[in-house]
Order: sequence, then structure tokens, then C-alpha cells
Amino acid sequence: MILALAALPMTAMATELGSSNFPLGAQTVAAGLMPPPGSTAFFGYFLYYHAGSFRDDRGSSAIPGFEADVFAVAARVVHTWGRFKGLNLGVAAVLEPVYLKTRAGAARDDMAGMNLLGLEPLNITASIGKLHFLSGTLFYVPVGDYDRGALANSSTHYATITQQAGITWLTPRWDISLNPNISFNFRNSATKYRSGTLFGLTGGISYKPFASDPRWQLGLNGYFAKQLSDDRMNGAKIPGGFRLQKYALGPQLTFWPSPAVALLFKWQREFGVENGPRGNLVWMEFVLPL
Repeated sequence: MILALAALPMTAMATELGSSNFPLGAQTVAAGLMPPPGSTAFFGYFLYYHAGSFRDDRGSSAIPGFEADVFAVAARVVHTWGRFKGLNLGVAAVLEPVYLKTRAGAARDDMAGMNLLGLEPLNITASIGKLHFLSGTLFYVPVGDYDRGALANSSTHYATITQQAGITWLTPRWDISLNPNISFNFRNSATKYRSGTLFGLTGGISYKPFASDPRWQLGLNGYFAKQLSDDRMNGAKIPGGFRLQKYALGPQLTFWPSPAVALLFKWQREFGVENGPRGNLVWMEFVLPL
């Protein structure tokens, strides 16, 4: 989920203040799966993120008095058309509004609005025994208002193309999922700032501990993000490159009322952060067949 933070001074920016149009930390269960051929599913994502500091390239506090709260909601519809030579082919779209409140020293601001539209024109999945694989390209288009002079903006005001994969090892009691991804960011036309290419790896391990009631799943989840290229302003490299890095880890709980319906709660605590905000994320996610 996007963490669309403030338009602070350019020397404090990394991937537009440590944000990402791709939802790092979201796909921690069944990451390699899509709905069965001919069916549609609705995915809902609710995120609260609180950052109590903004870290520099040494992991130290970079902005005195920095604090940010983000509430994000995303509605995603996924449809699987059918099978072609043993592969499932599907399409998806996501729309995301956000509310954020930011403080930096004595300055404060808040903003609510639309953030982005995400399009997934082709998702491909395949299965080999207990292993399930997904591959797809995502196109993120900013749709919200943006004011380069504001402290808070609901939109990052830049587009992103992300290539992602999903890998799930699934048994009656275990779900081990990985979601590697790489995002290529376009320039923010208002600020002339271009965030560097960002690699992310989201993952989760879940286990059904109660053989008598397999609806409950307990586990761990987290993510890793590492910026691979420098941020640039008007085509010139930002001093030091200002490359984002962060880790996150926490517990998760999944409830499966049926094989096609799930409710997921999870918490992620960030650490090892460089050139970005450091905080805690609380997620609630669900999936329903349509």
C-alpha cells in the first residue's frame, strides 16, 4: 500500500519520501494463487501506518519532529479468464484512496483523496504439485490531486511499472508464500524528481495448528525493500543517491470461513531503515468470491 507522505525538502527525499506505489507487505498469504478459471474475486485491503521518525543513510533521525499517520484502503477485483496450455490467465484492477497526517517540526498538514489506479492486464499462474507460481505486470497511474507546496499529498504524482512474481508452497496445514517484485518509477512532473528503481520481497509463513478446526492459520510475515538506483532531480543524481532500504517483521492471523473466503490480520514493525520513514503497519485484508 502506498505511503504517500509529505513534499519535504528535496534533500530529505528517497523514492518520494520512502513511499512505493506497489504495496510492500501486502501479499503474505496465497501469493502464487488466483481465483479458479472463470471466476472473480474481490480483495479488500485496510492499512494503518504510523511513522515516528525519518531515517537518513546511516539509520539516524534525519528530520526533527517528524511524524506521519496514513490510513489507506484499496479495492481490488481479480478475474481469471481460463486456461491456455496449462496456464491460468487473468486480469485485475485496484483503486486506492488514502488519508494522511504529517508533522515535521512545527509544520503540520493533512490530506484525504484518491491516490492511484492500478491495472494488471495479464496475470499468469501455474501449479506443479504443492507449488503455485504467479507472474504479472502492474501499471500504477496517479489519480489524486497534488500540490508541490503542500506538506501532505494523497498522491505521489508519479507513475510506476512493477513486475511481480508470486510463489506459494501449499499443503493442508502450511502456506509459505513469497512475493518478489521490482518497480520502475517515472518522474514526478510537478517536482521533476525521479525515484530510483526499487526491489521488494514480501513473504509469509502460516500454519494451521488445530487439526479439528482448519479455519485458523497462525504465522509470521514481513518484507524487505532495497533501492537499486539513485534518486534524480532534473536528471541529476541526488547527493549520495538517497537510496531507500527497510525491513519489516511481525505476526499474522488468517481465518478461512470457506476455501474461497479469508480474513487476514497482521502487524509489521519496520527496522534497519535508511532514507525513509520508520514505523509500524497494521493490516486487515479479506477476499470474497463475486
